[in-house]
Amino acid sequence: MDHIRYQVSALGCQLMAESRQLKMLAIRYEAPRSVAEAVRLIAADPTARVLAGGTDLLVQFKAGARLPSAFVDVKRIPELIGVAIDAGGLHLGAATPAAVLTEHVELRRLWPGLAEAVHLI
Repeated sequence: MDHIRYQVSALGCQLMAESRQLKMLAIRYEAPRSVAEAVRLIAADPTARVLAGGTDLLVQFKAGARLPSAFVDVKRIPELIGVAIDAGGLHLGAATPAAVLTEHVELRRLWPGLAEAVHLI
């Protein structure tokens, strides 16, 4: 296997209101290096969740609204990261960090509203 895998238990803490006890949840962390591997991991585990930027997912997790069995971190997959501008328009990789968008000179010139909106995320 060429991806990173961790078993995380300390990350998954949930306060049980009725008993006031801390419950530790076992959650896997997967970091595939290809789209095919990410698809395989997600297809094999219906409660796994994709972690790209992670802000919404982690907030929901900490609030107890989402309790995934695994986080599949796609930020190490090269095909999902990057900005390309060509005759077909703008192409953004699904896991492209917001900082890359705000620093991309051509994107800021052609789509200033988009570059500015990234700061609101």
